[in-house]
Amino acid sequence: MLPYFAFGMFAALALHGRTPRAWQRRTMIAAGVALVVFDATTKALIPAANIDVGAYETITRDLLSGIGFALVVGAVALAPQGRVLGNRVLAGFGTISYGFYLWHVPVLVFLRGHGLLPLDPVLGTLTALVPATAVALLSWVAIERPIIRWAARRNERARAQRRVRQPRVPARAASGGGNGGVDRRAGGREVGTARA
Repeated sequence: MLPYFAFGMFAALALHGRTPRAWQRRTMIAAGVALVVFDATTKALIPAANIDVGAYETITRDLLSGIGFALVVGAVALAPQGRVLGNRVLAGFGTISYGFYLWHVPVLVFLRGHGLLPLDPVLGTLTALVPATAVALLSWVAIERPIIRWAARRNERARAQRRVRQPRVPARAASGGGNGGVDRRAGGREVGTARA
């Protein structure tokens, strides 16, 4: 799964703060779908033709699909929210999507290992979707959300401690006006110096 994750993160960085035009988003989606379909078709046809798939998989190993999915997801994520992508069901699924990403493969392996996963792609997807979503929801409630809240509390405490440690210097003293200036000696601490 590393290519998918890596290209997804690269796409997020590359597109951060940018607003592609509609034609650019359409081009990204078309190119992404073409790469995914080409990769899947090639991987299906090569073994069917009794050609050694090793060389192709060694070179690409999901790289084309990773780039393709990153292009599609990046384009869709940057599109203005409509009724489809902006609805509550997809927004809720977005909340647990990281857990779904982490847990769907172990769920598939478990189902396959126990003979519970149909070979038909549609039936297999429907069969795996419910338990993978349930495990992702449980992961969000029991692991991810508590850790996020703990990290937020910890970060807030650290920010509060930094605010307490930073000395507050009155504006007049900081500018050197009035009766006192600011001497920046003594290990970086600000020390007021009296003027006669």
